[in-house]
Amino acid sequence: MRARLLAATLRHWPIKLAALALALLLYARVQTQRVLTQSFSIPLEVGLPPGRVLADSLPQVRVTVAARGAALLSMRSLPGIVTRQIPDTLSASEWVVHLQPTDVRVPSGLDVTVVDVTPRDIPVTLNEVAVKHVRVVPRIRLVPDSGLALSTAPEVAPATVRLVGSQELVAAVDSVLTTVMQIRGAPGAFFQAAMVDTALLPGLHVSPLRVSVAGEVGTLLERAFPGVPVESGAGDLSGISVLPSRVLVLVSGPAARVRALTRDSVHVLAHLAAVADTTVAFARLTVLAPPGLTARAQPDSVLLRRRGAD
Repeated sequence: MRARLLAATLRHWPIKLAALALALLLYARVQTQRVLTQSFSIPLEVGLPPGRVLADSLPQVRVTVAARGAALLSMRSLPGIVTRQIPDTLSASEWVVHLQPTDVRVPSGLDVTVVDVTPRDIPVTLNEVAVKHVRVVPRIRLVPDSGLALSTAPEVAPATVRLVGSQELVAAVDSVLTTVMQIRGAPGAFFQAAMVDTALLPGLHVSPLRVSVAGEVGTLLERAFPGVPVESGAGDLSGISVLPSRVLVLVSGPAARVRALTRDSVHVLAHLAAVADTTVAFARLTVLAPPGLTARAQPDSVLLRRRGAD
């Protein structure tokens, strides 16, 4: 019986072997054309805001792709990485990255489709930072020889910006400056955009970076006020002779503001410390004028003499 079975098996064996080989080739052909799935691990990278670092390492992402068997057979790994950007405005110490299959970029020429990604939600832990709102100070330069001056203090919108950074760096900043704005042209109102000067703020993130500055410039005018009395900057003038006791004050600034001034709008101060240890001394004068105006005295110093001194 066994001999007959063996004889039947070996009968026409070349034909049977060829049929088996053909069947195997057909099976392999079918398998390579079928759509199969396979999973790969790829790294996750996140773009960090300025001055921030990762407090913990990031896990790898498991990506499941679907492709024809032939394509999967040639793949030992899935090229590429998953990248996400953390907002620059983040001040918290944790951010959750939410992933979707569409976040995985498949290199061109690779005929695969991403069908799943795990985990979908990945917490990212960052170093602790401080947050502070500080005022914006505009830097305005009037074009030389323009004959213009600021009529009023310029207004900035927004008036404050948000700083994010280390506790030490944030605590050291009370205000920020804009880049220099040049004003030229005729008297009147102006409105310009300006950038916060981040070159002065290394290691800090500023938001927003752009502000608007509005103000008004007027024609420059100089006006003379003769006979302004010299006052004391500190101490009592009784018992001290001031020579001269009245001086000429020159005030310059926007024409409309200068024209509105009176003699009482300016004050000339002589500091009495100059005669603390002597009976006769010269004292330089300081002129106090309304903000936005410049003033100087002629002469710029006076002689102080104690009364009764020889």
